[in-house]
Amino acid sequence: MRQLLFRVWDTKKKEWAIPEMNFIGEFSVIGGGLSSMLRPYGIMDLNDLVVSQYIGIDDCKKKKIFEGDILDVILHDGTKERCTVKYDEPNALFYMEHLYETDGTQQSGFYEDWFADLKVVGNIFDSPKRVINKNYKSAPKGERHGKRVSV
Repeated sequence: MRQLLFRVWDTKKKEWAIPEMNFIGEFSVIGGGLSSMLRPYGIMDLNDLVVSQYIGIDDCKKKKIFEGDILDVILHDGTKERCTVKYDEPNALFYMEHLYETDGTQQSGFYEDWFADLKVVGNIFDSPKRVINKNYKSAPKGERHGKRVSV
C-alpha cells in the first residue's frame, strides 16, 4: 500500500509544526477536514501552514522525499544538478524544477534512466538559499526523457 505521509510547515514560527504525519491510520478524513485532523497537534489556525506530501520515493540515504525538498540529482556521468520538488496539480504528478542563474527554470519528471541517484540537501522552507544551481549558469543542452519511476 502506498504511504500517504505529510509534513506541516508553520510560516509564522519558521519551523516544522508536524515533521511527519500519516493521514491513513492516524486520522479519519471523513467529517471535520484538515482542521480537525491537526487539532490533536495543537494547531488551530490553518492560515499560516503549508502542507507538503511525501512523493513515494526515498533518496540515496533512505530519507523520504517531500514536496518542497531541495535535491542534488546525480546524473549517470557523475555531474550534479540542484532541483526543487514541486507538484503539478492539473496533471496530478510530482516533478523536479531546476533553477539556473541565467536561464530561469527547467522541469523534469522522476525518470529512472535520467538520474543515477537523488539526495535531499534541504527544503525551500528552512534552507531556501540552497536552491540555485551553482554548477551551471544556464541549462545544459539536450532533452530530458526516460522511463518514469513508479511510486
